Amino acid sequence: MKKIYALLLILLTAGCSKNEANKKEDQNFDLKEPKQVSSNYTPQAGAVDMKTLDLNPEGLFCLEGSDVPYTGKVFSLWANGNVEVEGSYKDGKPDGLTTFW
Repeated sequence: MKKIYALLLILLTAGCSKNEANKKEDQNFDLKEPKQVSSNYTPQAGAVDMKTLDLNPEGLFCLEGSDVPYTGKVFSLWANGNVEVEGSYKDGKPDGLTTFW
């Protein structure tokens, strides 16, 4: 029984140890700058920026200065001009597919 424990201990130690080739392999990674992705986004006709929507007391989104719940396409852009969100609203609530980037 002692021989089995000794054999298991040796196998466990050998199996869990890392050889020098793997250590060097882990250290030789190449960091690259991310590519800047340019977005020439043009919103769909009639789409409004989500920042122009207000939340009314009933929890529905309306255009600024309006009490009518908004229905139509919406979008939002990051500070760098890339698309952040694209989707649609119906009767002041998100409706259908909303895509986040």
